[in-house]
Amino acid sequence: MANYCRDCNTELLAMNSVYLGGRLKNRCRSCYNEYQKEWRKNNPESRKQSAKKNVLKNFYGLSEVDHLLMIEKHMNACAICRKPESVPGKELAIDHNHITGEVRGLLCHKCNVALGMLNEDEDLIWNMLEYLKRTTWSKKTA
Repeated sequence: MANYCRDCNTELLAMNSVYLGGRLKNRCRSCYNEYQKEWRKNNPESRKQSAKKNVLKNFYGLSEVDHLLMIEKHMNACAICRKPESVPGKELAIDHNHITGEVRGLLCHKCNVALGMLNEDEDLIWNMLEYLKRTTWSKKTA
C-alpha cells in the first residue's frame, strides 16, 4: 500500500521521502522542509530550548538535569570569580578541556574569555599571576 504526503498528496517514494529516527515522515521532502521552516518561524522559544538541549547532550554529554545540578552546585556563580553572569541575556558558560572534552565547571563570560585568550596555558596563567604579585603598583596605590 502506497503512502502519500499529507499536504500535497504526492506519493512518498525513496527519492522524496523524509526519514527521521528510522521512521518515515508523513510529508514529502519539500512539504516537510516548508513545514519545518514555518514551525521554526512560529516557535522561536521552543527552537532555542531544543537547540540548547542538543548542545548539552551532543557537545558536552550532559542532560538538562546534569546542567541544572551544575548550576545549583556552583550556586549560579562563576567557578573562578564567584560572581553571577553579568552580561545580560547570557548564561554561565560550560567550561571544558578542549583536548579531552571533559567538563570542568561553569564560568562567566569574562572568565571564560580570559581563560580562552590565555589558551588554557597553565604556565602562562602562573606567569601572569607572578607578574601581578611582583609589580609595585598593583595594590599599594589603594
